[in-house]
Amino acid sequence: MLTTKKIRDVVNQIQYKDWEFYIGGSNQRPYLQIRFLAVDSENPGVLEWQHCRKWWLSRYMIPSEILRTAWKAVLAAEEHEAGERFTYKGVALFNPHADLDALAEHMRVTPLVSRPTPVTT
Repeated sequence: MLTTKKIRDVVNQIQYKDWEFYIGGSNQRPYLQIRFLAVDSENPGVLEWQHCRKWWLSRYMIPSEILRTAWKAVLAAEEHEAGERFTYKGVALFNPHADLDALAEHMRVTPLVSRPTPVTT
């Protein structure tokens, strides 16, 4: 069974950009969270600390599982950042902060575009 110190020993060996891999939580339920400085998507030009979602860890994980959890956290954080910054006609259509109820209503009343059926000869 891993102690918090052993989990931190594994995580302290991970490097990605200038991001911090933080281990928090209680002794019973530790988590990994990525933190980094980046321009705030709602306040362009303002650097703010970004705190990503918490990735819960098990005390029964082996080091490679902790490493892969950190990898998944990086991928999720990069996807989140891309969703905020990737735009079409000036709108971030994949913004992870979108109002889900408004999006659901839009999808309910807006017809979907479908690919035409190919003509076979």
